[in-house]
Amino acid sequence: MADMIPNGTPSGTPKKRPIKITASSVKKLKPEEKRYELADTEMPGFRVRVSPSGLISYAVLFRNKQGKRVRYTIGKHRSITPEIARKAAKDKLAEVTLG
Repeated sequence: MADMIPNGTPSGTPKKRPIKITASSVKKLKPEEKRYELADTEMPGFRVRVSPSGLISYAVLFRNKQGKRVRYTIGKHRSITPEIARKAAKDKLAEVTLG
């Protein structure tokens, strides 16, 4: 599991270190008391989120034309693989960049 490091928030909430999101790394993720999210080391904006119920989903974060941070949920683990989710994230980022 990823190491815990402080994220600099006023409350001192711990933050997980980024991982390379792969089938084997996602398989090792375990639910915790609170939902958590891990960034990908290979692709900025690509994330995996784990809920307390054990649901795992993929998303990509980006800023729209107005500069607002947007989360685009790609899909649930098992419905799609991390590799397919990564490609969908790249496609979404290209779509946002190209307009």
